[in-house]
Amino acid sequence: MLEKLESDPMQLDRELDWVIKRQWIESYMTRNRLVVARSEDLADGPAVPRHPPRSRASTTGWPRRDMVERITDDETIEQAKHEPPQTTRARLRGEFIRQANLKGKDYRVDWVYLKLNDPERETILCKDPFQSHDERVERLIRSF
Repeated sequence: MLEKLESDPMQLDRELDWVIKRQWIESYMTRNRLVVARSEDLADGPAVPRHPPRSRASTTGWPRRDMVERITDDETIEQAKHEPPQTTRARLRGEFIRQANLKGKDYRVDWVYLKLNDPERETILCKDPFQSHDERVERLIRSF
C-alpha cells in the first residue's frame, strides 16, 4: 500500500478514502455533465451543473456494493458503535457520554472536546487521539 501511495495513489481506488471519494466525484461529474475547465479549478469551488442532480448519493453503501475493500465485518462495526476502542480518546468520550446520560446531564462532545452545558464548567480539550485516560475528564465525571 505504501509503495502504491508513493508511486501512484490512484491505484488505491478500493482502499484509500480520498482516492475512492475523488473517483466517485469524478464519476458523478461525468454522469451529470459538470464542467471544470482545468483540474486546478477543483480547488476553487464546485462546478456548476448544466441541470440539477437527480439524487444525492451516500458513501455508506459502498461496502455492500463491493466498491471498497472491507477491513472488518458488520458484527465488529455494530459492536464498535457501543464499545469504543479502549486505547484511544474514544474511551474518554464514550465514558463521559455514558455517565452524563446516566445522570441526566446536558452536554456537547466532538472529536476533541467534552463539555457539560453549564456556564460554570470548563471545556476539556482532548487533543491526543491515543490518550485513553485523562484526570480532568475523570474529575468532571466524578463531579456529576
